Amino acid sequence: MDSSLYGNNRCSIAGISPDYAGAIRLSRIVNCLLVNSKIVFALVQRPHHDIAFTRDAIANLSNKIDNLKLADNAFSVSFSYSVHEDNDGFVNAFIQMWREFEQPGFFFYSSDLEPDFFNIIVEDRKLSVGQKDRKLFDLAPCFMTFKSIEDDVIWIDKYDELSFDSTLFCGDVKCNG
Repeated sequence: MDSSLYGNNRCSIAGISPDYAGAIRLSRIVNCLLVNSKIVFALVQRPHHDIAFTRDAIANLSNKIDNLKLADNAFSVSFSYSVHEDNDGFVNAFIQMWREFEQPGFFFYSSDLEPDFFNIIVEDRKLSVGQKDRKLFDLAPCFMTFKSIEDDVIWIDKYDELSFDSTLFCGDVKCNG
């Protein structure tokens, strides 16, 4: 995987192709992010095309997802997920949403947060997507993953007090300077 570090708080990892190898890479990254996380908040928007992304698509997480919100027009999906020992269902849902939405945003928090904090931000119609992302990022120490122009690159921003070196990457998933 080709990775780059931008300053102290942002890195990118290329090689997240839409094939099986890309899914394996993405699952390794997500599993590394989950190691020190207690809760994940997802805010994904803009499906690539008409998809049937409904509650059924993430039914395997139904007992672990809190606060599931689907826009009436399937334009956006948001939910919070409490990290458990077995996170395979979440990792699979992450990969599916990463592939099917133009703007997948995931926030991996190292502390527990009440779902109401997320709702207040997500439901504020005055905020742009970027403003919502910033407010969600500023709630507590976290890693934020997002997609930019290139579909095969995952971008990761981190809170100042977190570290890419020890907190995030494991095995062959690294962000090099």
